[in-house]
Amino acid sequence: DMGGVNVFKNPIETSNFALVIGNEGQGVSDTFKQKGNSISLPMKSQMESLNAGISASVLMYVLMGKNI
Repeated sequence: DMGGVNVFKNPIETSNFALVIGNEGQGVSDTFKQKGNSISLPMKSQMESLNAGISASVLMYVLMGKNI
């Protein structure tokens, strides 16, 4: 979510979390949006988006690295 918390700059509690990835066109359902916090991967202004699979891979690497 481009309006979410920057995953690189803000502390994120990672002891117990679920990572939910939505597609570019529809995102995630309102049910999931209401259940937790949104995070974002910052991008340069010329970039529109990342593939959902690539985004998930980067986020899992960053979030799990905090617990290793």
